[in-house]
Amino acid sequence: MLKAQGKVKLAWDIIIIVLSVWQGFSIPLQLSFDPDFFYAPELRTADSLIDVVFMLDIILRFRTTYIDSVTGEEIMDSFSIGKKYITSPSFIIDTLSTVPLDDFIRSESRALSFLGMLKLLRIFKISTVILNLNTGQEIKAACKVAFLILMMVFYIHWMACLWNSVVMKEEVWIPNMDFIWYPEPQIYDYYSSAWGRTYAISLYIGYYLFGVGEVCPRAQLEILVAIPILIFSSIINGLIIGNMALFIHELNKKNADF
Repeated sequence: MLKAQGKVKLAWDIIIIVLSVWQGFSIPLQLSFDPDFFYAPELRTADSLIDVVFMLDIILRFRTTYIDSVTGEEIMDSFSIGKKYITSPSFIIDTLSTVPLDDFIRSESRALSFLGMLKLLRIFKISTVILNLNTGQEIKAACKVAFLILMMVFYIHWMACLWNSVVMKEEVWIPNMDFIWYPEPQIYDYYSSAWGRTYAISLYIGYYLFGVGEVCPRAQLEILVAIPILIFSSIINGLIIGNMALFIHELNKKNADF
């Protein structure tokens, strides 16, 4: 039985977090830009090994204690642990995202492949690990600030990959920086450039989407996608500002009390 706040559990959680961060970066990049290096045998083998690690993590969750939110006691009963995990949304997400259903069910549809996007939700386990840290409030607050910054970076990365997938449908969108060349042919170099340059431009647009800036949508699909993203980004910005102020207050609480 693994202790919820034990050193072994902490070390395992760090491994899971590192792998989750890698998949949080690689999965959207592969689905949107599809670089050739993702098909290298080494990376394909590494992805399979990562899935094995996450399968092992599901098994270990049935043997990991948890802290009761009401009594504050550590629950060590295996039946209660298993019942809590199976009835939680985490079990469904972990199972659907880890088991390679597209390898077992041969289908021309890519719907099963997109179940892998659920792996991105594993990143939010970092907040649970921070809460279970057996350290002072200052260290926890510093970890929360770092996690908030990490989520900002990932949000911009995800929006960049999403926007690239949208504009590739009709290939009529022009990056903001290329409007000065209109109507020269090079304004559409975005669609014929190497994936590295295309990703860099998309990352720039992703920051615009995060900062509720102008992305100049042209096609109907681009407008329909941009509007909800900008609304959601407005909410995210408000939450980030509020949480950042709260975490920095926790970080300086000892000095403020002194």
